[in-house]
Amino acid sequence: MSKNGFLERSKGNTLDFNDYTISGVWVFSDTGFINGPSVYRGGILLVFKTANGNILQICCDYTNSIFIRIHWGEWKSWARITTVVI
Repeated sequence: MSKNGFLERSKGNTLDFNDYTISGVWVFSDTGFINGPSVYRGGILLVFKTANGNILQICCDYTNSIFIRIHWGEWKSWARITTVVI
């Protein structure tokens, strides 16, 4: 169901980030996840899927670190987004 413009989700059923391919907002904890960013210990995963099947994952962990990756035929590597405070 849509809530405030987002597809609301709860904790996922799988421990593999590769399986999160449905658009929505997911919560994850630090217990045994695989294929996630190299540094994470719990947080929120945003997933956006296009009509032609491309997928964008944005991960914000509990330390406020932000990571991003895409699936364009295959999963690309996670990249950390660096922010600058001015």
